[in-house]
Amino acid sequence: MKFTTTRKALLNAVAQAAAVTDAKASLTVLANVKLEANAGEDVIAITGTDTYTTVTALVTATIDKPGSCLVDAKTLRDICGSLPEHGGDVHAEIELTKLTLRCGKARRTIAALDAEDYPMLAKEPECPVTLASEALLRAISTVEHAMSMDETRPMLAGVMLVCADGKVAAKTTDGHRLTQTEGACEAGAFECLLPSRGVAAMKRALAEHDGITKIGADASHATMRCGDITTTTMRLAGAVFPPSEKVIPRNHPHVARVSRTMLLDAVRGARVTAKQEGKEQSDAMAITFAPGEIRVEAQGARGESSDVVDCDYAGKVVSIGFQPKYLIDALSCMAADEVAIAFCGPLDPILVTPALTNETQAVVMPQRMTR
Repeated sequence: MKFTTTRKALLNAVAQAAAVTDAKASLTVLANVKLEANAGEDVIAITGTDTYTTVTALVTATIDKPGSCLVDAKTLRDICGSLPEHGGDVHAEIELTKLTLRCGKARRTIAALDAEDYPMLAKEPECPVTLASEALLRAISTVEHAMSMDETRPMLAGVMLVCADGKVAAKTTDGHRLTQTEGACEAGAFECLLPSRGVAAMKRALAEHDGITKIGADASHATMRCGDITTTTMRLAGAVFPPSEKVIPRNHPHVARVSRTMLLDAVRGARVTAKQEGKEQSDAMAITFAPGEIRVEAQGARGESSDVVDCDYAGKVVSIGFQPKYLIDALSCMAADEVAIAFCGPLDPILVTPALTNETQAVVMPQRMTR
């Protein structure tokens, strides 16, 4: 194998593929990426996998000799990063059992293995839905904070993605909160629960691509193609996302409209003083809705805090306890300057949305105050 390409393109592709490899896997070949140059093509395919998530990144190149090999993913990424930025193109060639990279006057070598040892990859499903990469990245980034990281609960450890009727909807929950948002997409329909370990790979690929993305799923796998550059395929857990519509409050007699940034600053201040030493989670803070104002109060091992934020509210006085982090995440995922907070009573969940639209909805469960 012998090819020539640019340093930036090679580094980006290797970084994408290397990010999903597993250096601690019992199957040592999973610590490697596969480089493949086929005759008659003008791209190098660089693939990394942990058998759950697979990323294949294509690099435009001049191929002088076709071939393939396996190299240690992290070492190759570091080597590519160490090549001089202004050294010109990278010339790569297999020499016996080593891959040699030359860039300007720099020369690097890395041990290369036979590509036949690489595991068989799953067949990629069709991708019937087309949408802007930015729209999909925004949808996933908006909701991922409410995704559970407990992989023993696969129905919660992922992003539920539904594409239909020209809309893409993403939703997550960890049992304590729920966030959902929607955006536009082109014709096509599918739905699946994207596993948490695959979501990070999707975000990396989308962040590097500002064009059109295609996505789809079958019963066992989901695939996302960022143009003709990066393909991300992930194994689905087969879990069923909880019926979220039952969690979203519908009949809420009280609604307060408030500056998102001002309330966010107050809740962040409460989180500092509400934190209990020696505990992983923060103690609850109290938010009191009163005519014309919202009072945010917290008391913990570090001290106590009290903030008053002006708001548009004329109902009765209601005080609700929350985990500060949950409300911070809900407010942070909104892009609007003003948010609407809908609620019923002190033991009922609240619904946070942008004041002028319900495109994004965040449900936060209350917490009993212990004083």
